Amino acid sequence: MWEMHEVELKVISPIHIGWKKLGNLQQTRPYVIGRTIWGALTNSIVQLENIKNHIDIKENFKFSYFYPFIKGEKVNFHWDNPEEFEWKYISSYVSTAIEKRSAVDNSLHETEFISPITREGDDVYLKGYIFTKNEAGYDWKKALNYMQLGGERTYGWGRVELEETISGNRKLFEEYEIDTENEEIIVNIKPGENEKLPILAHTKAEENDLFDGDIEPLVGLEHDGNSFGKNASVAEICWIPGTKIDKKIKFKIGDYGIWEKSDS
Repeated sequence: MWEMHEVELKVISPIHIGWKKLGNLQQTRPYVIGRTIWGALTNSIVQLENIKNHIDIKENFKFSYFYPFIKGEKVNFHWDNPEEFEWKYISSYVSTAIEKRSAVDNSLHETEFISPITREGDDVYLKGYIFTKNEAGYDWKKALNYMQLGGERTYGWGRVELEETISGNRKLFEEYEIDTENEEIIVNIKPGENEKLPILAHTKAEENDLFDGDIEPLVGLEHDGNSFGKNASVAEICWIPGTKIDKKIKFKIGDYGIWEKSDS
């Protein structure tokens, strides 16, 4: 029913995925959430196809989260070694508001971003998965080259280029088996004895005894019928990516890449 495509995107300019604010520091998430991929790809398709009316690709496209990596290496999940990840991939930019050629008082702020180049000088890529059911005539692979992800896009941030796509894979990030043959996309997690495995996307908070991690309200910006980013979505209370599970369980990938326990 669904076709699974492994997608690699080369990071061309800084990517800021809005998360939380600490003092004057606006932190970035260390990964790209599915809602961001959905919004950016939808907007890119609309521009390329010169579509006048609002479209919603959720029925025919679903997304995993996208994570940074370096060519020739496995994906770098930030929870494996947070300090090393931050040193390697995360940088920040300090700016202030200017009015009449003078800095505005109390306007100094710092914005984190996923850097296009590591501190060791390697190019940074993002890896994730796009699932298609009916491409509806859209050239979505071409559209990936024109996406801008996250915030600060007016400054040229968030640019990526499609490196490659691989179809026919049946494992998510070389970790979890995927079933795409039915209406729902199912992720099958099978920890070994005394093993805990991480979830790889925000997961709706339920059955607390299964999870070892933190929860947060996940809120995004939605289309108001005319333009993107005008209205906030209803908050979903979710376990965060990296939360551990020590029992066999199946999840379905829902809208915006959010996971939910599957009864199948």
